[in-house]
Amino acid sequence: MKRLKKKSNGEVKNSKIEGRVEVGERTKIVNNIVRGPSVIGKNCLIENSYIGPYTSIGNDSKVVSSPSRILRCSRRRFNNWNRKT
Repeated sequence: MKRLKKKSNGEVKNSKIEGRVEVGERTKIVNNIVRGPSVIGKNCLIENSYIGPYTSIGNDSKVVSSPSRILRCSRRRFNNWNRKT
C-alpha cells in the first residue's frame, strides 16, 4: 500500500475520493465516499456506499448501498427482530 498512487481510470460521479485510491478501468463510482489507501478493480460498480481505508475490491465486483457504519444494538433488541407480532 505504500507504493499506491492516487489514480483513476474509471468514472467518478458525485463522490468524494480521499487519499491514495486506485480505480480500475470501466469502474463506475457513484454517490460514494472512498478513503484510501484503497484499490478498486476493473469493471466494478460502487454505488451509494462508504469504502474505508485499507480496502481492496476485486475485478467485476458490485457494491451497492453499503452502510457507512455497523449499528450497535442491545442483545434484547436484536433477539426481538425475528419475533412475529
